[in-house]
Amino acid sequence: MNRGFSMTLEEYAAQQAGKAESEPNTNKKKSSLEWEQEAPRTAQAQAIEVYKEHQENIHKVGQINKEILKGLQSGENLAILFLKAVKAMTLCTGNKAEYGIIESTLLAVYGTGLHDKEVVLISIDAIQSRLDRLKKALAEVDNSNERSRIEQAIQAHQKQLERLTDKV
Repeated sequence: MNRGFSMTLEEYAAQQAGKAESEPNTNKKKSSLEWEQEAPRTAQAQAIEVYKEHQENIHKVGQINKEILKGLQSGENLAILFLKAVKAMTLCTGNKAEYGIIESTLLAVYGTGLHDKEVVLISIDAIQSRLDRLKKALAEVDNSNERSRIEQAIQAHQKQLERLTDKV
């Protein structure tokens, strides 16, 4: 019985199926089956990223080991070699914050506290490097507010350099 409708139920279903294929619904929520199918792909992508980072770290540790060996053979500063070994250790453990903590502790205790000349020289190099970057930034900045802050930082770094060079 066709009560004034121009198409059958089968024709209507076929028409709607054609629309669904031509116009994807972006608001459609994922079904649990789609989530189940997507989860392994996401986990696999994450595993690949972790593996790549691990491989890069293995390569970096190998390079650092070579640097340490060359440094030992050439009589390089033991504090610098120690920091390189710590860097390798943090790459292996994945704890990146550990290096900064150990470096600042080494510089504070052996440099500032015990006045170890070699460690003070490491501090001087680090401060000089930051000072050079600040001076470069000062030449590039246009904002007067930023300019005054950078100038204050430069003055503080220069005072710190003077204080440390007196210890050497």
